Amino acid sequence: LNLEMNRLRKLPRSFTECKTLKTILLSKNQLTEIEMFIGKLEKLEYIDASQNFLNLLPGSVPWLKELTHLSINGNAVPCLAFQPILNGHNDSKSCDQIDKESGTETNKLNADGVWQEFTDHKSGRRLYYNRKSGETSSTKPPIFWDKK
Repeated sequence: LNLEMNRLRKLPRSFTECKTLKTILLSKNQLTEIEMFIGKLEKLEYIDASQNFLNLLPGSVPWLKELTHLSINGNAVPCLAFQPILNGHNDSKSCDQIDKESGTETNKLNADGVWQEFTDHKSGRRLYYNRKSGETSSTKPPIFWDKK
């Protein structure tokens, strides 16, 4: 299903009924989240959600057993959002490797280790990712320290 370049801001609920959908192309839209429908499409093998306004990786992605390709480049998804997918895999990449490849930089944690600061090099925006809630904010949370 090709929905590229349609200025979509959200996807209709009817997507959850497409149980046999294997490929969905969502790049170059205005999507801020795709969680609502992704987890219910168990046959998905290929998702391209690049160049949208996503700031979270869908929590259901690790449970999509058929998924072989996920493209989210050009979004502001912080490195730590990838940990549930990468943990336990021999080919796991470090946050530094992911940052380098995706054009982001995760460089600071606050004192309790919940908030992580990262910079999207494409937009130059500095964002903050809450590792507990999955929230991303442009407002700086209290007291940061360098991870080095």
